[in-house]
Amino acid sequence: MALLEVKNLSFSYSKKSVLENVSFTIEPSSVTVILGANGAGKSTLIKILAGIYKYQGDIFYQDVNVKEIKKKTYASYVSYVPQSPSFVSSTVVDAILLGRLPLFTAPSKKDYQRVYEVIEELGLEDFAMKDVTKLSGGEQQKVALARAFVGESTITLLDEPTANLDLKNCFETIKTLKKSAANGKSIVLSMHDVNDALDVGDRFIVLKDNGVLAEGDVSVLTAELLSEVYGLDFHKVEHDGKIHFHFKEDQK
Repeated sequence: MALLEVKNLSFSYSKKSVLENVSFTIEPSSVTVILGANGAGKSTLIKILAGIYKYQGDIFYQDVNVKEIKKKTYASYVSYVPQSPSFVSSTVVDAILLGRLPLFTAPSKKDYQRVYEVIEELGLEDFAMKDVTKLSGGEQQKVALARAFVGESTITLLDEPTANLDLKNCFETIKTLKKSAANGKSIVLSMHDVNDALDVGDRFIVLKDNGVLAEGDVSVLTAELLSEVYGLDFHKVEHDGKIHFHFKEDQK
């Protein structure tokens, strides 16, 4: 059974259609990457799945229509990390802890243990007692990611989580996403870089012309499809069992 199933979903901004009759499934313990050119609707789709935007069509969580689930209950199933997270002044530990606790609930020893586990996974030890509002954008992005991971949600939605990260932090984030999926979470994220997507994803949704152009495992990503989506001349490179795509004009 799919963890999340989207059927004939449509969405418009001020009568301008952004998504039309979009259908796909999210499997348990998987990493699903949403790809597409700028303006294809990646961020919009993430926000719809997070319960932020109203939509036409149906979304089912474990075969129950989300429209029949209370917002507070659905929010316990799904955590969301925006592309530019915001924080109030607090230590990094307390900012992350909020992802695990309802308001005005006293944290337990187990809660703190989980917070420090995620801090270690994401390499945030040096920032643990710093004011989160004083951190850089990339550091705040990792704190937002940690806050999403400490909770009990079954699905974590992320809008371009590696966009503001340097190479080292991007690698650590991808490693954490894969580990979280291996431990039972389903991860759904939008990404800009196709090769980063290949490093983290096991399923892919490709958006074009307001709809889903392709959905499935890595086999759906072909040079021809990516060339159509991004308007660039891609070719595929395979080395040591790993696939990467490059622009032909960049090759000597």
